[in-house]
Order: sequence, then structure tokens, then C-alpha cells
Amino acid sequence: MSPSLRHIVAKTIGTTAAFFFVHFAYALLRARDETVGMLVLKIVLIFFLLAGFAFCLVQVARHLGRRRWANAISWLLSPIIYVALLWLGVGVYVFQSADRLRFALSKETYLSQVNAVQVTGEPRFTFSSWATGRTPWGAYLVFDESDESALAVRERSADWWKRSDLSGWSLRVRNCETRSIDLGSHFYVVEVNCTREASR
Repeated sequence: MSPSLRHIVAKTIGTTAAFFFVHFAYALLRARDETVGMLVLKIVLIFFLLAGFAFCLVQVARHLGRRRWANAISWLLSPIIYVALLWLGVGVYVFQSADRLRFALSKETYLSQVNAVQVTGEPRFTFSSWATGRTPWGAYLVFDESDESALAVRERSADWWKRSDLSGWSLRVRNCETRSIDLGSHFYVVEVNCTREASR
């Protein structure tokens, strides 16, 4: 590999990694309840991301003007690769990784809350707030021992709806679409979207 090619590869990888570092930091904030402080931090991170794009474009123009082709290419490739990976769905995995990291750090606390629920012979079901600002209707941490929360709303059994009625969960998701992220051990992050109705 020629020195110029090594330079392009190294700089491209480094700059692209920096973009995804900021992206992951934003995802970690998105996995928390919305507060004024969190909102300010998210705005700051978005600013850094946009500033990073602007800086890359300035560097491309500067190096083109000096005929430093390898430098210009390396600065141009990084934002293109970042956007292409987001378009291919990598951004979704970044957000899911942030949810899984937050859950893993506090898993024992959530398990102790579940263990406090009375065992009746039926699959246990509990929920709590996860990230209030994620959607207008919120995102929730759901423990569903039946694992039916991973199914589409219309595919869930009548028994599931009875259990969710008792917990008050059905009032939040009835006639709404949900998207579940499986965290393992019967835990799910469930995003609620009520802009379109989902038939029960």
C-alpha cells in the first residue's frame, strides 16, 4: 500500500469514527428521559456533528486549491461514508446499542423490581418510563414474560390484553403502533407511536 493510500485510509477511518462517536453520544442522551439539560446537550452534539461536516468541506476545498489530492479525498470520503452507513441502517443499531448499554448498566435494579411483582402463575408484566422525549408518546421499558410485546399489536393474544389491562399498559398502546427493541431476559424498550392507528 502506497503512503498516500495509507494516509487516505487512516484519515478516513479516523474522521468517520469521530462522526460515529458523536452519534453514539447523542444516542446515549436519547436513551434517557427528556430534561432541559439533556435537550441542551443534544443540541450541542448536533451542532458538533454539523460543524464536523462543514469542517470536512472546508478542508476539501483547501486541499483542492493546493492540489493535495490525497488529503482532499480523505476529507471528502468521511462524511460520504458516514451518511451512506446511516442510509444503510447503521444508525438504528447505534441507537439500539445505546439502549442496551443503559439497560446492562442497571439490569440488576430492573430485575429486583420485577422480582417484587407477585407471582400468580400467569406471565408477569410490568412497565416503566424509559425515555420521555424520544417520541411524543414516550418510550417505555417493558418486562413481558410472555414475550408477546415483540409481536405486532394485532397478533397479541386475548390473555396478553387482559394482563396489560390490569397493569394499565393497554391504555397507552391501544390503537397505537409500537416498535420493540429486545434487550433479552424478557425486557423490551417499546416506542409508542399514535399518529397511525394499529388494529387490535
